[in-house]
Amino acid sequence: MKCHRNMEVAFMVCAINPSLDLHTDSSELLQLQQKLLWLLYERNDLERYPMAMGTLADLEDQDPIPGKGNPLSIHLKAVQSAQKYYNNEHIYPYMYLAGFHYRHKDVREALKAWADAAQVMQEYNYFREDEEIYKEFFDIANDVIPTLLKETAAADSTGEEGEGGENAEKVSTKQPAAFSALHDPECFAHLLRFYDGICKWEEGSPTPVLHVGWATYLVQSLSRFEAQVRQKVSIITKEPECQEDDDHSSEDPRESRRRGPRRESKLEEQSSPPHAAPTSPSSQLLAAAQPKKLGEGGARRRSSHGLRGGDVDGTPKSPGADSIPSPMSQQQASPSPAGPMVVFQSEKMKGMKELLCAAKVNSSAIKLQLTAQSQVQMKRQKSTPAGDYSMSFLKRQRKSL
Repeated sequence: MKCHRNMEVAFMVCAINPSLDLHTDSSELLQLQQKLLWLLYERNDLERYPMAMGTLADLEDQDPIPGKGNPLSIHLKAVQSAQKYYNNEHIYPYMYLAGFHYRHKDVREALKAWADAAQVMQEYNYFREDEEIYKEFFDIANDVIPTLLKETAAADSTGEEGEGGENAEKVSTKQPAAFSALHDPECFAHLLRFYDGICKWEEGSPTPVLHVGWATYLVQSLSRFEAQVRQKVSIITKEPECQEDDDHSSEDPRESRRRGPRRESKLEEQSSPPHAAPTSPSSQLLAAAQPKKLGEGGARRRSSHGLRGGDVDGTPKSPGADSIPSPMSQQQASPSPAGPMVVFQSEKMKGMKELLCAAKVNSSAIKLQLTAQSQVQMKRQKSTPAGDYSMSFLKRQRKSL
């Protein structure tokens, strides 16, 4: 990110530390920071600084200044800034937005924002230098979300007990969203998207992310939703593609950096045995039809770059092949009217597809699947120069519990 002078000033304002001790903040410093950020915001100096806008929105939510904009609009503008100027590669605008909804007990929107943050992280690989981000997601998955769902369940039970009583109307008007959250398939779908992003973040990484602690709270969160609610969510698993240009992508020196490579080729290497390109007409037709089993049009966004969409199975791409979708792909790409649709990207969540919609939550099976060593991470970690036969990255052991 390139900063001009006004953005440098904004950075210094955001760096103001109002803490007097572990439990006390200076109200004067908070007010000074808030007023300075408003001045910069009104001058459009924060347009390319989404984290500064998130800080301003949090300050305004805690101590609003009369006549200023509402915090939610600032949070949404921060998200738009990250999407517009930084290719949607920042998680903290979503974290700020989720925190806002969490404080206001908007369960669905909070889960959606956390899921969006996890979807951003799935484009990266996890390294030990990412410990701060790991702690953020760890706290959300193992503390914040379970607590939020527990409070929602408690509010739901209180509403049911008070139904018909003289306080029923008062209770129902206080937290109408809380009562419907655990009966809302959208909330369950956002929870699945959140964990799918975390699992995808782990794939291809030299260091594991998930352990039994994550699995315990995942089972607890899943158990908050009844079977009929979970079964309303349509889960789609993307079929892996055969990427012929995968060998070329492995030569990119940036592959060993924090930004992870596209992973479609790794999924293919795991689930499909090596095979030669089809040569006979019948085999070409079969190979061309295979990738369209699960809605190719809407489920392959991560691999639809350049020519990858046309040479996935060794057959030449016709100019109008993708412009005329088949009835099968149209039917599968359209959302099911019964409930929301989730497209799983990670192998671990794909393996739990049946378990997530079962009538009874099988905690043992889910824990085994979530904590299993990811197989795709051993396929290709980074390019190695010619003559280098060291395989030290294969010797890294999983964290001991």
